[in-house]
Order: sequence, then structure tokens, then C-alpha cells
Amino acid sequence: MLARLSTRIGILFLCAAALLTAGCGGGSKAKLRVLNAVPNQSQITVLLDGNAMFNNVAYGIANDYMSTGDGSRHIQVEPAGSTNFIIDQNINLNSGTNTTFIAADFSSTSSGIVLTDDTTAPTSGNVKIRIVNGSPNLGAVDVFIVPPGTSLNSVSPTITNLGFGSSSDYQSLVAGSYEIFFTPHGSTFAFLDTGAVSFAAEQNRTVVVLNNLSGGFQITTLTDLN
Repeated sequence: MLARLSTRIGILFLCAAALLTAGCGGGSKAKLRVLNAVPNQSQITVLLDGNAMFNNVAYGIANDYMSTGDGSRHIQVEPAGSTNFIIDQNINLNSGTNTTFIAADFSSTSSGIVLTDDTTAPTSGNVKIRIVNGSPNLGAVDVFIVPPGTSLNSVSPTITNLGFGSSSDYQSLVAGSYEIFFTPHGSTFAFLDTGAVSFAAEQNRTVVVLNNLSGGFQITTLTDLN
């Protein structure tokens, strides 16, 4: 009887220690990564259920996925070295899924953009590309994903009226080199022209447009698959 009691107590301690990384009970797991898109925070710390999960996440950078328990989770974001939360919200992580949490906007009005990432392979020879507007200064934009050198006056936008904090569906495109333009909605004047960007077959990518700290705008590209 004493041996059984000791075993049960040991299991309870193991479950408590594993809550942050794997959950307890069914052993369900989700994966989470965080992108720092807060223009006036060079680095952030991200807590999950009160425990620091990602430290010193630099602006414009996303950490690698980390496994964690599924279900409703409490996520908080604070400037690195501070204990003042700029984001404090609950998110739901589904078992077997990958989630991207984007800490977005300036510190005084920051909020989280929560995205479920597509980890299913594109059809043969294709790539999937998703666009996210993570720039508080950009406004609603049309997005052109076109072969390099294409005149925007000769084509229609790939994505229209993408507002701040919004993401597009994944676009299935033939793998290769593309130029991505961000223009004011209804215009062909480019706020940002990425130049040629190469995408290989069977890749899934999320392209996030951000404020450039030196002025203007920039992108960061996240690897969702391969």
C-alpha cells in the first residue's frame, strides 16, 4: 500500500512539472512560436501560464516552435527586463497543431495575433504562402504576389484590403521566384516592394509585413513547413 501511495505521489509531481511543456493526463501536445512585432520593444519575454517560455525575443524575429500542453493557456508579454505586461490574454492551443502568436502594435496598445499554421504539404511542385499585416503604420493594403518584373497595372491583386492584424488564407502557387508588393487598397503605388524572393516546392511560408525601425516597412518570413 505504501509503495502504491509513493508511486501515485511521484506521478503527481511529474505531471505538475510537465504542465508547461507537455500537459498532463492524455499527453496531448501543441506547438507554439512567438514573433516580436512590437516596434518600440527591441526584445520581449513571453510567459505561458505564469512561466517564462520565450526570453529575449528580438524585434522582427520568431523563435522556433516549442511543444506545450494543449487547451486554454494564459499568455503574457512583457518588455525584456521588465515586469509590466503589454499583452495579457488567453489563447487556445489545439492538440497536434502549430500556432504562431504575433505580439503586435506599439506597447501602449499591443495585442496578440493568433494564427493556426498549415503543416500539410502543398501539391507537387507548389508552395503555400500566407500574408500577415503586422505593421501598425501600414493601413489596409492590397498584396501582389507576382513574377519579378511584372507591371502591377497589368494584374489584379492576389489579396485585397488586408488590414492591420489580419492574415490572408494560404495562397497555393507554383514554386519559384516572386516579387511581393504591398500597396494602399485600390492603388498600385507600392509602399513596399520585396524584390525577388525564392520559394521552393513543398514549402509553406508565412510572410509578415512589419514597421522598419529605420523608416518604411520590411518583411519577415516564417517557416511553417520544410
